[in-house]
Formats: sequence, structure tokens, C-alpha cells
Amino acid sequence: MHQGFTKALLTLPVLVLVGCASAPSPGSLENRGTFELSIDSTLDGYTRSYRLHIPEVPRPMEPVPLVVVLHGAFSTSAAMEKETGFSNLADREGFVVAYPDGIGIFGLLQHWNAGHCCGKAAADELDDVGFVATVIEDVKRFAPIDPRRIYMVGFSNGAMLTHRFAAERPELLAGAAPLAGAIGSAVDAESSAWQMPSPRAPVPMIMFHGLADTTVPYGATTGNDTTSGRDYASAADALRFWSSHNGCERHQRAPVPGLLGVVLDSWSDCDDDAAVQMYTLGDWGHRWPRAALTDETGSGDAYYGFDAAEIIWSFFKQHERPLKNT
Repeated sequence: MHQGFTKALLTLPVLVLVGCASAPSPGSLENRGTFELSIDSTLDGYTRSYRLHIPEVPRPMEPVPLVVVLHGAFSTSAAMEKETGFSNLADREGFVVAYPDGIGIFGLLQHWNAGHCCGKAAADELDDVGFVATVIEDVKRFAPIDPRRIYMVGFSNGAMLTHRFAAERPELLAGAAPLAGAIGSAVDAESSAWQMPSPRAPVPMIMFHGLADTTVPYGATTGNDTTSGRDYASAADALRFWSSHNGCERHQRAPVPGLLGVVLDSWSDCDDDAAVQMYTLGDWGHRWPRAALTDETGSGDAYYGFDAAEIIWSFFKQHERPLKNT
């Protein structure tokens, strides 16, 4: 287990709600919309923050799903909320969304320690696994979260942390969706690569990666192949890692009907029904695929109407965390 997370267990931070003129009422869904919340923690010497979206559609006071969405490097929770469309989807489907913020400077250049990447967060070995776990616990103060239906989504550096979180804290998640993020990397060919820890339990996993991604390339790379100069593990490495650890036995690979150049790898017959999927996106770069973006390409384009959030939520709805892991 990562040393930083062990430290988090020994020094539980104090949680403080600050800032918002209209904060959500603890334990209810009466206040709806998006709220800015802060966590005052001495763990890493930072005051950490996250955005919380409570769905607009009134719901009975029964446990609801939670989707945690992690931004990429040098982005923010606000940008991730806008780019992915998860809050709009939550309003329609009735789930809660949390958008944690990585560390940065004056609310900018925010990033995560995913073990092997990135920046100051990784160099200082910040406990971002512990921070995100704390966010999950804090959200429960404001909404009745179903512990069997907690999910995580990440893009780029956030996808890398999603991989790591799922491996280190599988008992918290009913599913995870990394998009354009590698499970490991090294600074250069002379450096040893950080190793993803072996998950203690299966986690249903749906992944997306573009063949034209030059930031975190689809295939195994050397630093000369990437804009960051790092040596990244391949998308195939991630697929093998999760299908193996989830005990999957049956593999299918087929084009996705109506989407030219999109191929879906599906692993099934897995332990605890923890299926693994990988969408390979031909001619797609390092960006989040959403309807607002793909619709601009026109009805004749291969990605017209492609919306990763919709696909992810459809996958998540098929999975709940087994009670034996509680």
C-alpha cells in the first residue's frame, strides 16, 4: 500500500464547509445545483477543494449513486464539469457528481499524483488517493449516497489516478472509467517505471483511448514519441492488467456499428461480474469525446453524436459493488 495513504489513515483531516452563499443542507437533496466545497487538511499542507453537483430533479430520500470525476493535468473541476456533461446527465438520471481539484497555483495548473505522474504532486508524493477517498466520505454529509453505487471517471492525469485509486481502494468502487490515461510511465528510458499495485478485488472497468493521441499515446512509447517526454505504458497494457486481475475469461473484439474506426474490446465471464471494456477511437486525439464536440463535425462524420459520458453511465448502471466487499 502506498505510504501516503497509510499516513492518511493515521492523520484523518478535519473537514470544513466554506465559501458558498447557498451551501447544500447536510443529509438532504433539498438544495440542488453545483456547490464549491473545501476540505481543510494538514495532511499535505494544502486546503483542498471539490465541486458537488446535486441533481435538479427532485428525488425521494433514498440512497443515490455517486460519480466522482477527475480532471486532467492543468485543468480544473469547473472545466471538467463543463467538458464532460456529467452534471446535465446527473440531472436527468438522478445521481450525484463530485469533481475534486488537484493541487495547483491560484486555482490553475492543477494536477494529481497518480504514482508515476505528474508534476509537483507526484514529486512531493501527495496522497491524492487519500484525498479523493476523503471527498467520497465528505459527500455523504450532503446526500444519501448508496455505498454499492460509487463510481469514478478520469481524463488524462485524472485517468491515471482513476487507475491507481481502483487498484488501491477497490472496495469503494462499483466501476471506473479512465479515458486517455496510462497505468504507468517512466521519466525516460533510463528510469524505472512505477508499478501499479495489484487490486485486492475486481473493479468493473470501461476505458477509452484515441489512436491519434500524442500526449498519452495509445501504444507503448519512448519519450521521443510524446509531447511530455515520458515513456508511457500502452492502452493494451491497461486492458491486460484489468482483464487479468478481474479474472476475465472471454474476450471479444469488434467494430462499433455506425462509428467508423471505433473498435470495442470486451472482456466478460469475470469475477464478481467485473467486466472490462476498451473503446479504441481511430483518428481521435487527446480530448474528451462529448456530444457538444462531436456534433460539430456534422452528421456524416464518424464520431457524430458520440458521447463518452452517456456510454460510461450506461456501463455503470449495470454494476453494483458486491455486498461481500462492504
